[in-house]
Amino acid sequence: MPAASLTDERAIMFKVPYYTEPDRGMIPAWRNEADPAFWRGWLTFDAIQAAPRLHQPFLMVHSEAAAIPKGAHKFYTRLTSSKRELWLDNVTQFDFYDRAAPVKAASDAAAAHFRATLGSAGEAGQ
Repeated sequence: MPAASLTDERAIMFKVPYYTEPDRGMIPAWRNEADPAFWRGWLTFDAIQAAPRLHQPFLMVHSEAAAIPKGAHKFYTRLTSSKRELWLDNVTQFDFYDRAAPVKAASDAAAAHFRATLGSAGEAGQ
C-alpha cells in the first residue's frame, strides 16, 4: 500500500506534511510503499519502560513542536544514567531530518556529547 499520499486515502500517511511534500519526503528516490503489518508494532512500542535500564551517558535533543514531547519528557525523567537534554524552539520532528539549523544544532550537541563521554576513544583514527 502507499506509505504517503495526498489523494489515496489508503495511505498510512494520508495528507501528512513532510511525507507528501515533493521537495522533502516525497522525493523520486523514495519507494513510497508500506507494509501495514509494521503499524501495530510501531504504535504499541513502549520505549519509556526501557529508560531505567539504560546505563550509558544520554543526550536527548527534542522540541515541544516535535512528535510526542510529553513522552520524551517522561522518558528523560525515568533515565537513571548521566543525562543531558537540549530542547529547540519550534522545530518539528521533520525539521530534524532536513532543515539546516536544527540538524546543525542536534549534530553539534551530539558531537560535544560524544567528545565528553567517549574522550579519546571517540577520536577518529584511534
